Amino acid sequence: MSVILGHKYTDKIYLAADNRLSTPNEEFISDDAKKIIIINDCLAIACAGNYAAQVMFEKGIKSIKNKKAQDLRIEDVLLHLDAMYLSFEINKDKDYA
Repeated sequence: MSVILGHKYTDKIYLAADNRLSTPNEEFISDDAKKIIIINDCLAIACAGNYAAQVMFEKGIKSIKNKKAQDLRIEDVLLHLDAMYLSFEINKDKDYA
């Protein structure tokens, strides 16, 4: 089970996540995973579930060429997530999807 916690405090939001990776059968893999991706000063995302999808997301966000990371907005992240999951749906018969 992954734990992700967000807490809004006056002018900040605190985001926390565990760092354990396990298989779908809950077999231990690692305690070194970073499940929070900081995109810029105003935007971060916490991930749970398929770690390969998280890595794919992170690489994709870093490869967006038309904007600097500081200029990315939530709409950019949502468009990227939508494209990523569409790719999973199209390639659902592949091992990585």
